[in-house]
Amino acid sequence: MKHFKKSNRLLKTRMVASVCVLIAISTQSVIADEANIQPKIYNGEKTTIQENPYMVALLHSNEADTYQAQFCGGTLIAKNWVLTAAHCVFDKVAGHVKATNTIDILVNRSDLSSTVGERIATENIIVHQSYNAQTHDNDIALIQLKSPANATPIELLSEFSDQDGMGNNGKALGWGVTYEHFSATFNDYYGDYVDDVAFTHSLQKASLPIINNATCQSAINYLGRNLTNNMMCAGFEDGRKDVCHGDSGGPLVVYDAASNTWRQVGITSWGHPYCSGNGTYGVYTRVKNYKNYISDRICSAEEKPAVPTLQTTITGALVELNWSMSDRETTYQIIYSRHGAADWHSLDMDHQTRFSITLPVGSDYDVKINANKGNCESYGELNVGRVQIL
Repeated sequence: MKHFKKSNRLLKTRMVASVCVLIAISTQSVIADEANIQPKIYNGEKTTIQENPYMVALLHSNEADTYQAQFCGGTLIAKNWVLTAAHCVFDKVAGHVKATNTIDILVNRSDLSSTVGERIATENIIVHQSYNAQTHDNDIALIQLKSPANATPIELLSEFSDQDGMGNNGKALGWGVTYEHFSATFNDYYGDYVDDVAFTHSLQKASLPIINNATCQSAINYLGRNLTNNMMCAGFEDGRKDVCHGDSGGPLVVYDAASNTWRQVGITSWGHPYCSGNGTYGVYTRVKNYKNYISDRICSAEEKPAVPTLQTTITGALVELNWSMSDRETTYQIIYSRHGAADWHSLDMDHQTRFSITLPVGSDYDVKINANKGNCESYGELNVGRVQIL
């Protein structure tokens, strides 16, 4: 993986390297190396850790200067767990996960050059077993901290939510490049180049519309890369804002007005070799596809809420759902689909344990209840009810 210089000495892991000259030569050169298509907030605005308390920075542990040490972003999803991109913690050349003693996590700091917050060592790193370093499919990793962070974790989007679909607006966060211009000679074999890159000291944010995968695929076809169902896209067709080098592993979040909370829908993964390229979008790991995977790895059996017991009562066209309460901290979701179909959707119920609705004749649904405590989840697979209005 190529690197960009920060100031005159730090080599900061970035995803764009060899394209600086080779993009003018051929499209195949652009996609020949995974390093060419990693991302990368460009044209964003300053924000604070108070507004985004879950945001963390990944640091090279052997560098004391936190501005120089930062190389990727991540999110606190439990007091002692961070969510990030697999490519941030995977050594592609060596073909294995980076050693835990090479990465620290920076929490509670907006400006990388300040001294507030806490720097926490890494206890364990889990890269998804199906991560593909060439295609970036399953670009997701979990970092366990040696000590709990004094910050508020972010909630992850429900597996069956539609809030990561087109028509929703997301917010991307990071300490990556805010201005970029590459010049002079670049030798792909040796990796020598001259660059003019402005990395930000202050946490940045950018509001980005979520784009459907079909539109995104059409825009990035020239890169020779295919989106999978584990990926999603966001950005503007004219490239006015985007994630940029150094933002990898950071979040794409959406605001849920009903619960007054931010939820993470994506992990910054890859994109156009140049920040904010015309006619292209940033690509993110689709977090909801991994909700169960994450819960099973960061939560003990004791931390997961009890599986709710569902009772269904139908009186004419009136349907009443009641389910058992685990505890006062647990929130619930109604998961439903047309009977026999696989297109499940979710309805957030917060702490409620009952729901009623009048349905038209002919309605036929399968219904179950999921319970969540933070990002620890219990699934109602054994308590599926059928709602049928004859």
